[in-house]
Amino acid sequence: MTKEEALEENLKKLRVYIVSRFTINLQLLINTFPHTKDRFETILISDHSLMVAIDEIIRDFRFMKLRRPESTVLSAGKMAGIIVFRLSRWPIIGTSDIQLHSGEVFGKFTFLAATLTGLNFINKNFSQIDEMCRTELLYTLMRRHVNQETLGLVFDYIHKT
Repeated sequence: MTKEEALEENLKKLRVYIVSRFTINLQLLINTFPHTKDRFETILISDHSLMVAIDEIIRDFRFMKLRRPESTVLSAGKMAGIIVFRLSRWPIIGTSDIQLHSGEVFGKFTFLAATLTGLNFINKNFSQIDEMCRTELLYTLMRRHVNQETLGLVFDYIHKT
């Protein structure tokens, strides 16, 4: 198997991994909050948005490999940063429940599920991160300008601590 074939095989596995982990993380979030647990049937995942976000993740990985041709491995933190950034930028999670949609917590679900997916990628738990850091990470992700490379640095640091 050539390097290119191996890369493509790994990227296919990554697609499956991201869909699986994102879906599991959404279920975890739904079960964590009583008001969403009771309205589970109204919560939807946009397959289109999820697939476009994953296509962008794959494109970013390929681009990083092109920028670093001598490197055989991309850091797990950099990869997690890309995953979180791309998943958080698409309206993947929605609801037909107006009351749920207008609630404070539900609006954070895509960001939370994206962050949990990135943390899964580096084998970290949300609870392992200092509460103030969790709050700042989510606030920055939701309300400030951040890109996948900055998030890569953050997740590299989280991965090493």
